[in-house]
Amino acid sequence: MTPVLLAALTLTTAAMLTACGTPTDTAEPAAHSSAASENRLAELGVEEGPDAVADFYAAELPDGAEPGSVVWAKPRTDAPEGASAYTVIYASESVHGGLAPVSGILYVPDRDIEPGLVVWAHETAGSADDCAPSRTTLAERYEGESVAEILRDGHAVVVPDYEGLGTPGKTVYMNGQAQARNALDAARAAQGFLGDDLGNRIAVYGYSQGGQTGLWSAHIAAEYAPELDIVGVLGIGAAAKYHDLAIYESTAPNTREDWGQGGYLVSALAGISVGKDLPLQDVLTPAGLELLHTLGGECWEPWKESAQRPGPFAQEQALQPGHPWGDMLAANDAFTPVASTIPVTLVQGEADTDVPVRVGRELRDELCASGATVDYQEFAGEPHGVPSFKPQIQQWVSDRFAGQPLNDTCS
Repeated sequence: MTPVLLAALTLTTAAMLTACGTPTDTAEPAAHSSAASENRLAELGVEEGPDAVADFYAAELPDGAEPGSVVWAKPRTDAPEGASAYTVIYASESVHGGLAPVSGILYVPDRDIEPGLVVWAHETAGSADDCAPSRTTLAERYEGESVAEILRDGHAVVVPDYEGLGTPGKTVYMNGQAQARNALDAARAAQGFLGDDLGNRIAVYGYSQGGQTGLWSAHIAAEYAPELDIVGVLGIGAAAKYHDLAIYESTAPNTREDWGQGGYLVSALAGISVGKDLPLQDVLTPAGLELLHTLGGECWEPWKESAQRPGPFAQEQALQPGHPWGDMLAANDAFTPVASTIPVTLVQGEADTDVPVRVGRELRDELCASGATVDYQEFAGEPHGVPSFKPQIQQWVSDRFAGQPLNDTCS
C-alpha cells in the first residue's frame, strides 16, 4: 500500500468515522418555531434543547436513560400545514454496547391524533452529519409529499437519523440490525412524547436503505421491543440483501456520468463494520481506499467521485463466504425469519440499477421461504424508488391500520 493510501485511510478513520461531519452553529436542523409548539413541549414535560446546533446534537444521556427515552426536543418549521414538527434526541442501543444518543424528527398532526404511528425509515442520505434528515427539511426529502398525506389522515410520523448520523460518533450506514434498533427506539420515543393515546401499533416504510431497516425491524421486534405491534412493512427498492449488492457494486458500471455505484459500496462497508475489528484495507482496493477518503465531505461526494474512477473498489475474493468480510456481510443479511403476522410489501423497479431486479426477486423468494406474508409488486421500466408507487404510500398505511388483508404473492 502506498504512503498516500495509508495517509488517506488514517485520516478517514480518525476524522470521518469518528466525526462523520462537524456540526456547526450555522446549520438549521430545527430552525425556530411557534409559541404553540414551544408550549406543547412544556405541557408534555419535554425539555427544550439548546438553540446552538452543535450543543443540541452533542446531547449526553441522563442517568437512568432507557431505550427510547427522550433527552430533549426542539420545534421545527418544516411541518406541513395542519401539523407540527420537532427535532428530538433520544436514547437507543449502540453498536458499541450500552446506549447512545440518536437524533430524529417527529411530525405530529395538530388535530386529534389517530392511534397508530408511522416509522419512516429514511433512504441513503450521505455520511456527513449535515446529511441527516433532521438537518434538512421535509421539502428536500423524497417522501415529503407522502408524509404530508399521512399527517392529514391523523397519524404521527417519526424519522430516525440512525446512530452517528447527525449526532457524534460513527455512522452505521447499512448496518441493518443497528438501524432497526434505532427505528424501534424512535417509536418508543414518540410514544413517550405523545402519550398512551398513540397506541402501540406501528407501520414501517422506507425505500433502499430504509427497506432494509424495515425488514430488520420486523425480524427483531418480538425480542427487542415486544410491546410494539408492527402492522406492516413497506420496502421500496429494499437494499436488504447487501452481500449480493456489495459484489455487484464492486464492479458495476456507472449509471450516469456523475453517479457511480462505488459510493454505496465504500460507504456501506465503512458503516457495517463500525464496532467490528475488520480493517477496511483488507477488503477495499487502492481505488476503494482513495474513495473512502471522500466520505467526510459533501453528502454525495463518494458517488460523484466513483463515477470518475475505474473500479473495482473492493477485492471480490474478500467478499466471499469463508472470509471475514464476506461472513460479516452475510450476518448483516440475516433478517429472516419475519413473522407471517407482519405483512411485507416489496415494491421493485424492473429497471432499477441500484438494487437490480434479480436482487429484489431473490429477496422475495427468501422471505417467502421463511414463511413471511409478502406482496411483491414489480413495475416495468421503473427505476430505483419506483416513482409511480409514491401516490400509493398513504393508502398502504391506511390499509395496514385498518387491518385490510394483504395480497400474499408467496401463495
